[in-house]
Amino acid sequence: MVKTTTKHPADQDEQHLCLLEAIKLVILFPLALIRFVLLFVLFVFVCVVILPVILLAPRNSKAPLRFVQYVWRCVSRIFLILFGVYHIPTYGEKQFTSYANNQKVVFVANHSSYFDAWVSCVTIPIPTAGVSKIGVKKVPVLGAVLDFMQFCWINHVQTGQGGSSVILEHVKDPSKPHLILAPEGTTTNGQSILKFRTGAFVIGHPVQPYVLCYPSRFFAPMFGGVSRLFLFYRQLCSIYTPCHVIILPVFIPTQSDISDPSAFAERVRIAMSDVSGKPLCDLTGVELLTNQTSKVDPLIRYQFQWWSLFPKK
Repeated sequence: MVKTTTKHPADQDEQHLCLLEAIKLVILFPLALIRFVLLFVLFVFVCVVILPVILLAPRNSKAPLRFVQYVWRCVSRIFLILFGVYHIPTYGEKQFTSYANNQKVVFVANHSSYFDAWVSCVTIPIPTAGVSKIGVKKVPVLGAVLDFMQFCWINHVQTGQGGSSVILEHVKDPSKPHLILAPEGTTTNGQSILKFRTGAFVIGHPVQPYVLCYPSRFFAPMFGGVSRLFLFYRQLCSIYTPCHVIILPVFIPTQSDISDPSAFAERVRIAMSDVSGKPLCDLTGVELLTNQTSKVDPLIRYQFQWWSLFPKK
């Protein structure tokens, strides 16, 4: 039986700041400061090592691209370690078969944290590129690196064939890496799976889903109803951030899937819900972005509950 939920995917009950967590944030300020300095050093490393390659190497040249992909994978692992993600158990890793090396597949995952892209980078053992909103391309350094790694840039205002045509063009090009995208279209609190957009499914290519999970009683790096600046500080103070990845088999579209991409997307979404235990939510990413349930300052509403001594179970 398919699990469903009516809870709003932006509500963050697990992010309440109990008294013990508040004390920890004060005591671990030196740790947060050290980690912040190391992140800056990592940023300087990227600027010194990767940016010159991006600026000087010919576009789409294979050797510089492989170099940037390898270095970026190492940078991603160091980045996660600095935020307390020391180990990422992977369940179903054998699902990453030679199939992905013989034919292009589209990797799809849920999207709830700013860690998702970094975790995907170090988990998937083959070169990949992502799909991101066009605004990320304008971010200094990061946008240049991702563009060199042949990311797909999508205007979220576009729907239907607007985004699908960009994805299809990338997938059909044998010189470009495999593609990762989040069909939910936006971030959630990680407690459910939104309805999928059909961009990854309308093109008729095999799809390999995987589920990113951040189980934590005290604090999880989830978006949704949370002040992102305060979320960043809490993450710097997190001694250990649990994370694991569940990999599903490749879904090869049938003729009925090709003729009905929405049904194909729903079949994949249900499979991801079954293996992860995350219930399905009837909202779409667009509805989540346009119909926020509260105008209250999320930093006040979701973060401070001083009367609670211990975090909720």
